[in-house]
Amino acid sequence: EMDPRILPEMSAKVAFLSREMRPEEEKPLKAVPASAVVSRGEQSAVFVVEGERVVDRPVRTGRRMDTMVEVLEGIGAGDRVVLQPGSDLESGSRVRISEK
Repeated sequence: EMDPRILPEMSAKVAFLSREMRPEEEKPLKAVPASAVVSRGEQSAVFVVEGERVVDRPVRTGRRMDTMVEVLEGIGAGDRVVLQPGSDLESGSRVRISEK
């Protein structure tokens, strides 16, 4: 029986896995846009919003996936990170959150 959501002339883009997924690839992961990660020598960090201020928090990053970077340690689910921190942003800076 045809799915009523599929109409004539509709197309869909699909991708097929070329191999079985490894167990570590199936578990949820934390990732942030690559633009949120700042490098300080060997150390990577993100700016996390805490109240009205931002604090830089060291993170350990994993693999890069297109525009995102996996974060292995340093932030938790629900943390709000600055997506594109300017070079003048410092830990402790006051910020105003614009809610879109």
